[in-house]
Amino acid sequence: VDFQKQDGVTEMEESIMANQVERSLNDLLLEDELNGKLTINRKPIYVSCVSNFTNFLDLFRKTIRNMELGIPCVVLGRSNTVQHSYRWTELLTELLKEENIDPGMITYLSCTLEDIVKITTGCKEATGMLYTTSSRDLARTIKSGYPNTVASTGGPNTLL
Repeated sequence: VDFQKQDGVTEMEESIMANQVERSLNDLLLEDELNGKLTINRKPIYVSCVSNFTNFLDLFRKTIRNMELGIPCVVLGRSNTVQHSYRWTELLTELLKEENIDPGMITYLSCTLEDIVKITTGCKEATGMLYTTSSRDLARTIKSGYPNTVASTGGPNTLL
């Protein structure tokens, strides 16, 4: 279901529906792995977003879905996006501890765009996908140095 651009309440309703579907898909992936049909790559992934409500829901979904599969996540922040994503990562780390889940499953990294490109490019062999919700220009910059990038640009159904 695509609700197009909408208010925050509708965004949350859409997210709740998507969460249910995504959790079910993850359950099927884990079942297939247990049955030897596939192997889930558990290299750490990168997740980033700009600080607005819709993109923040994307950050949550991309991070949680990967962590459900046992994939560690590195949340990327920059000077103009650092406050909300850092606080969210801090809260998630505390929740992981309360649930007896290794808090090392999530890491926060804040640096300049140039440093993000250097780090992701330098760690290509040791890391998995990079998921970002950003402008098209930012997505192109990131993807130019890290081909394993999935970028949502201009809305939840626009991928680069």
